[in-house]
Amino acid sequence: MKELVEKFVIPYNDAYCNFMLNVAPNSDGLMDQNALDALKTIGALYKKTPNYKALPSYQAPIVDHNIARQVPSYSSWAEDMSIMDFANDDNFGSAWVSNPSTKGEIWYELDFERSKNFNSIVITEGKDNPSTYSLSYFKDGKWYPLAASPVTQGRIKIFRFDEVLGQNYA
Repeated sequence: MKELVEKFVIPYNDAYCNFMLNVAPNSDGLMDQNALDALKTIGALYKKTPNYKALPSYQAPIVDHNIARQVPSYSSWAEDMSIMDFANDDNFGSAWVSNPSTKGEIWYELDFERSKNFNSIVITEGKDNPSTYSLSYFKDGKWYPLAASPVTQGRIKIFRFDEVLGQNYA
């Protein structure tokens, strides 16, 4: 029980989350005594005072779909098992990783079929290789830099900027 409280209940509470201690009723619609005893033990181990920290302010959540999902992509040389298509497949278990032998500029590019408006880019980094980025978009035959400082939440970097219209090469 102590491990449950120390590894889950306390950290989740400190991260402004809930950890559900789910106890189902028995066939009589009552809680079994062993479940009640376990909950009492957890309550005794968790001695958090009610002086909670105020919630930090966050930017508005991203509520739209991933416009880059399954869009054709191109990149500098990638690791054989981490090709560029893995960067925008909406699967946190896969990723594009540049080959360590790559010399010079490392780049990754999406090729939309038509022009797209967008105002944010979200990058999930590998746990072993955090990086810095130069973001740009193509419009009217020219590349333009995106001036955006990321908000970092763990391995997630969220770049927000005023809406731009990105065009394809064709």
